[in-house]
Amino acid sequence: MKTLTLILLLFLISCQSQKECLFKVAAVDVGSGTTKLNISTIDSCKKEIVKEHFSQKYKVSYADSIQTDNKTFNAEVQKRGIEVFTIISKLIEEHKPKQVKAYATAAFRQASNVEAYLTKVKPIFAHEIKIISQAKEASLNFEAAVTKFKLKQDESVVWDIGGGSMQVTGIIKNKIHNLYLGTLASLRFKNHIIKNVQNKDIKKVFSPNPISVGDADKASRKIASLKDPLKSVMGVYGQIKNINIIGIGGVHNYSILNQLKKYGIVSSEKDSYSLDEVVKLRAKMIGKRDQDLDSGYAETEVSNIILVESFMKVFNFHKVMVRPVNLTDAIFTDLMSSTR
Repeated sequence: MKTLTLILLLFLISCQSQKECLFKVAAVDVGSGTTKLNISTIDSCKKEIVKEHFSQKYKVSYADSIQTDNKTFNAEVQKRGIEVFTIISKLIEEHKPKQVKAYATAAFRQASNVEAYLTKVKPIFAHEIKIISQAKEASLNFEAAVTKFKLKQDESVVWDIGGGSMQVTGIIKNKIHNLYLGTLASLRFKNHIIKNVQNKDIKKVFSPNPISVGDADKASRKIASLKDPLKSVMGVYGQIKNINIIGIGGVHNYSILNQLKKYGIVSSEKDSYSLDEVVKLRAKMIGKRDQDLDSGYAETEVSNIILVESFMKVFNFHKVMVRPVNLTDAIFTDLMSSTR
């Protein structure tokens, strides 16, 4: 009888301990072109997501606004942003997470009126929105990718493309290094084509489509003219035969890989793509209009292909393994390390 009581007691202690490891949390990624909400239960002991309760993304073109309105969030984007924060606040209230964490990235680092805008947001979204540095964004996303997919750190280089910034991150001598931190990303590159290649006013023209062969070649030359920023550090990886380029963020996953599947260049099960496949995709997409693309992000779909193809050549990346990771995953990883 005593033995049975002891077993039962140990079982109850174990159950209680497991419960203490579980937390429902909300992560908000306030990106330059998209705001994402993910509400999940995490296990801080096992360092894993147990259950996803809700996940959604909302288009808010902060980066476009700062490029067209003298580095400010204009009235239109502020209105849209407040609409989205209102939706998110209601969802958080419904799901009642124990903790809410929100990070903002490139556009918020650059907007001159960001504090005034956040003051307007505060009565609607009662949680702190932390503006993180690009270096912090890169290291958090690297840790999230290797944790979520159990990757070998020293054999993985994480390439993250967002709306307003681009990061390439890896491990050198057991430390995370930001191999490349750039600002020519999805929305900025789209606007570069409109303004500097097509010689149009980005205040009046929102999309570069249709992009001609000549426009695409000229846009590619801008990236090709960059000195290889990875040459010195990637030499460290030259001796590693199994180095994997891990593509994360919406450009790799929702834009490039989805389009490759849509146009039959890769199979629907594929989770990677090659430079040759991106080149084939570019040939199919040149000349397409927004209405031909059936996408909520039509204005960047073609320019994203040119961006990725050009940087793959500059970086000497021949294959990209795509993994569905964004800053909400990074927030969860961060919380799992600190929440007990």
